[in-house]
Amino acid sequence: MHQALLNDEIRLLGPNHPYTLNTRGNLAIAYRESGNLQKAIDIFEDVLANRTRLLGPDHPDTLTTRGNLAIAYRESGNLRGHRHLRGRP
Repeated sequence: MHQALLNDEIRLLGPNHPYTLNTRGNLAIAYRESGNLQKAIDIFEDVLANRTRLLGPDHPDTLTTRGNLAIAYRESGNLRGHRHLRGRP
């Protein structure tokens, strides 16, 4: 359902609209919760790069995405951190 909604939002609102970015983040959460951590990480990294570019590194939505990415990294066993988590995508 997230993917169908995402497709509609991209078509109607564009790929960088806040609603579209929220849906992409929700899709990543769904992938993470289903155990597809690499797919979740890929989406979170992309959403983080877009939010950082559009909203800045300190915007609450950017920080939320960075936190979700950190959770996905931790669950995947990547405990060393990553450049995305330091606000420099």
